[in-house]
Amino acid sequence: MPSKKKASDVIKAKYVIVGACTTGTSAAQTLRQVDPESKIILLGQEQQLPYHRPPLSKLASRRDSDELIFTPILPAQKYEQLGIDLMLGTSASDLDTKTHRLKALREGQLLEIQYQKLLIATGVRATQLPVAQATLKGIHYLRTYDDASGLLKATESARNAVIIGGSFIGMEIASLLRHKGLQVTLIERKSQLLSKLHHPDISRHFEKMMQAHGVTCHLGCEPLGFEGTDHVTAVVTNDGKTIGCDLVVIGTGVTPNTEWLQGSGIELDDGVKVNEFLQTSDPDVYAAGDVANAWHPVFRKYLRTEHFDNAIKQGRAAARNMAGGHEPFTHISYFFSHVFEENYNVLGLTRAESHKISRGDVDNPPYEVLYLKKDICEGFFALGRTNANTRAAEILIRDRVNLKPHARKIKDIGFALSCIPGQVLFVLQGGGSYGAFECGAVRALLEHKIFPNAVAGVSIGAFNAAIIASAREHAAEALDSFWNEVSTYSAPLGDEATRRMLASNHIGLFGVPGFFTPRWIQAMLWQGEPPNKWTSFYDFTEAKDLIKKYVDFDSLSESPVRLLITAVDIQTSEVVLFDSYVDRITPDHILASGSLPPAFSWTTIDGRHYWDAGIISNSPLDVVMDRLEEVGKQIYLIDLFTGRNEHLPANMIDVYSRREEIIFSERLRQNRRTEDSLLRHRRLIELLMAELPQDVADRYRSEPLYQQLMGQTAANVITRISRETTPQDPPSRAYDFSRSTVLQLIEDGYQTANTILKKKKH
Repeated sequence: MPSKKKASDVIKAKYVIVGACTTGTSAAQTLRQVDPESKIILLGQEQQLPYHRPPLSKLASRRDSDELIFTPILPAQKYEQLGIDLMLGTSASDLDTKTHRLKALREGQLLEIQYQKLLIATGVRATQLPVAQATLKGIHYLRTYDDASGLLKATESARNAVIIGGSFIGMEIASLLRHKGLQVTLIERKSQLLSKLHHPDISRHFEKMMQAHGVTCHLGCEPLGFEGTDHVTAVVTNDGKTIGCDLVVIGTGVTPNTEWLQGSGIELDDGVKVNEFLQTSDPDVYAAGDVANAWHPVFRKYLRTEHFDNAIKQGRAAARNMAGGHEPFTHISYFFSHVFEENYNVLGLTRAESHKISRGDVDNPPYEVLYLKKDICEGFFALGRTNANTRAAEILIRDRVNLKPHARKIKDIGFALSCIPGQVLFVLQGGGSYGAFECGAVRALLEHKIFPNAVAGVSIGAFNAAIIASAREHAAEALDSFWNEVSTYSAPLGDEATRRMLASNHIGLFGVPGFFTPRWIQAMLWQGEPPNKWTSFYDFTEAKDLIKKYVDFDSLSESPVRLLITAVDIQTSEVVLFDSYVDRITPDHILASGSLPPAFSWTTIDGRHYWDAGIISNSPLDVVMDRLEEVGKQIYLIDLFTGRNEHLPANMIDVYSRREEIIFSERLRQNRRTEDSLLRHRRLIELLMAELPQDVADRYRSEPLYQQLMGQTAANVITRISRETTPQDPPSRAYDFSRSTVLQLIEDGYQTANTILKKKKH
């Protein structure tokens, strides 16, 4: 506990988190991992250690409820070990973003806290029902430890309960109270249970389940008020019913805790409005968890998600971004529940207007529903043990896989969703004029009807990738036109090797018109900076106008092809991924990916300075797979540098070029030990699960962590299209943009890809 401070004293910390909850605690732990030294303050309004919210569905199976309700996320000593200053019983107020200060009240003492980065994780509270006598004893809400403790104590003497609200929480409470022997009536103002699923068959199934377990359901009505002198004795509904009871539980929604932010300038809209990086309208303030109304790049809308899985993952993502990361939150939300003997999961969006495909019989699980928008899966419901399909559905949603080609098959519950081919990803490398090889390979891929859902590139590969994302089915023609424009004239000679050397030297001296210009030519014309100010040998700015001719940057975010390109931040040395689903890609982003030193200077975007990521990795595959779902991809990797070349350098240009070939040769960093370890852990988990009672094992199998770890999915399939070298092929060819060399590289790429794809078919 910190020492007592006067109101005039200011407590300073690099990171301040308001909300000692699942979100806040996961954020604090992550901050300590990524920033081992800086001060972290975690403010919590309650006096208890941060704890997991009451898992009601698990309470129904045990009598020792108190142990299950209060489950600290971390023991007290762990906060000390991590150097996290945990301040319990502390309420935040009066945020001043200009001075980076907020006020907080603790045990009657006013504190002033100054931050560099602030995370708002204040969560939500149960919405109070605005009806007569709603404050009578015996009326309960469920959000906090005290709420749960009071409710469970009340069940010891209560006989007749009314639950108001027929959604997820209402049905869980009904299951709990029936388990404890109470008579239960459930009131829902909508005409269906689980109305958020917008599926009458699911609603009818759960209504029949409730009735079979003795729960009386009144649908299409709502309470007008309560009766009783001191303690509730009845609920009066708007359709004339008076329902006797001695216990009421209200689960009609929640309200985000944002009142303390009024007047702060932070934008509020059904919570705290944040972008895909969980950043508020103030760049030094973030929000995560139940309180955050976040822009979701996959669904392209703002979503405020209220459950455990989302709370943990948003807390971690926000922390990494507070510490300088650039990680969009693209996680697909999981919700799971246990109602009586049945388990179910909900993923993503379940909209009323969705096209719904039902799989199986809802009254004889397993049963699933896919929620589609224009043949793209946005949501998924699973009743019963469908772990593999649930995991596969998460990938289909996140990757926006078009299901139209599989429309007939997916109606059959026996068809495994993991059998649906995943995203098609093209991976393009850097390599100067070798990018023309990619042009030919892409033409062959498109002729074989292999169209990408995503394309990743670096350096010259970023130029090609942007053109493909903009043109897609007409990408071959667009790439041909682009490469025709960047190629130069070279006089034919009897000796091809000599012609290539002379062409490379000519381009080295005079550049490529409309693409890059030597600075010494600018200097001779008294243009540009003097030589002592140069940070590169060539001026690359002409390439910006060139790429504008071939890419419609305004429509990239709506393209069915996701564009991902890499660059390296000069000041942090970190590889940065630019993503058309997340970032507004501009010509500068393409130039940033191609700014290979010392040939080209860095490119500045939003105050950050970037070089070509090829100086770290000439393949964006590893970085891209960190962003995309890691499994189930059809990857076409166009490999420009295999690392093999029997030709020894003959001059300094060849030495420099061979050095780059070795550096740029693509290597997939697959850790076989990690894969083997994961398989062993999965096997151990299954052995342990086999020792549990069936009902307990089923409940664990429905939890998101189990689904994500154990759900079997299709493996990535990588097809390499490699540019082979010969002893007659000098390394300096990468600098040869002459027309004859470019045409030959295009043809080589086309023939190589064609041969590989034909073999693959057979």
